[in-house]
Amino acid sequence: MNKRRLISLDLDGTLLDPDYHISELTISLLRRLEQDGDIIFLNSGRPVRTLEKYHNLIGLSSPYCAYAGKFVGRLNSPCLPHFDPCFHKKDILPVLKGIENKIQFFMAENHFHQVQNKSNPFLDKYFPPEGIDSKMVNSLDEIIDDIKIMVIESDADILDYLENSLADVPIHVHPWKEKNYYEFVVDGLDKGTAVSLAASTYGIERNDIYAFGDSPNDFPMLEAAGHPFAMLGCKSSKLAAAFPATKKGNAEDGVAYQLLLELGD
Repeated sequence: MNKRRLISLDLDGTLLDPDYHISELTISLLRRLEQDGDIIFLNSGRPVRTLEKYHNLIGLSSPYCAYAGKFVGRLNSPCLPHFDPCFHKKDILPVLKGIENKIQFFMAENHFHQVQNKSNPFLDKYFPPEGIDSKMVNSLDEIIDDIKIMVIESDADILDYLENSLADVPIHVHPWKEKNYYEFVVDGLDKGTAVSLAASTYGIERNDIYAFGDSPNDFPMLEAAGHPFAMLGCKSSKLAAAFPATKKGNAEDGVAYQLLLELGD
């Protein structure tokens, strides 16, 4: 068996093609690498139910990272490592109440429950209501107590207010570029900390970590790897400037093609 490696893979724009599929070629390669002893570490901002879907599709037994570093492991499984912090309603609700009239949409979820104030097809692509207890509510007061992620929409520029209001609270706010959305998650954790946790657990050194991403939140993941790759044509200019590009993009089995070039297996 070759020396064990950790291969950390973002989903959207990286492992998944534009139709959110993984090709049979890529699935076959990842299965073979895991059978040879490598750790295939899906590492995404998506929720656990989506990670489980692709994890099972490939047929992996390793842990994965969901919510961009806020969950590592496998839900309801002894798979190690396991890391699962939340933040509490009481820490976010007073902040949001201060701008309630500026919030058009909100969604909050954990592994088992999701609440939102209206349907949102765009967000449903990333946080689908299927596979979770999802319901519509009328008020911010009805959000769940323990929160893995919360997203709000506001046409007003409220970032300064949110950052100042959350300065002493362990919650990080992240604005989305493509929408007037603000995402709230536990502070101080990202895809890079998830990679470090997994690598430490399995005794894998940095030079044996391979990572592939395409978005700004993939930057710490790629920094943690000895062999980082930004996907060809990725949407993050920061990533493209800082890391080598794959030879092919996500529509052309770019991850599989690059792994074959790098590993020579």
